[in-house]
Amino acid sequence: MEKVHSNIMSAASSSPLSPCCLMISSIGIGGSSWLVKFLLKKIGGKEGFTDFENAEKRVIEKKDVSFVVVRPAGLTDKKGKGKYSLITKPTIFFPKFRLRSDVAKFLVDCISNTSYDGKVIMIEGV
Repeated sequence: MEKVHSNIMSAASSSPLSPCCLMISSIGIGGSSWLVKFLLKKIGGKEGFTDFENAEKRVIEKKDVSFVVVRPAGLTDKKGKGKYSLITKPTIFFPKFRLRSDVAKFLVDCISNTSYDGKVIMIEGV
């Protein structure tokens, strides 16, 4: 998986189109919530978090490719509300779950709204 990710980022950096990498990660990565990370590692395994951490690191370190890393606070399939609630600092607890369709809308909006470029964004339900 690491080789695939490296290949994607290398192709993006050599593209004349100035692509933006939109990555869905996980709350608990990068110090966003030590408690969430601890609990999810117990449930889902350490390897999954290591993969997310390595992928985020590659995206963030690739300075010639614009990026937005999104760390949703859990995902549900309920009907979306079309609203974003951003978490601006690390948290201990599980924030409200985020609706998949709202995360998708946020990612689509990031295509034309460059104010989040180069940032790691945590979002939760409203």
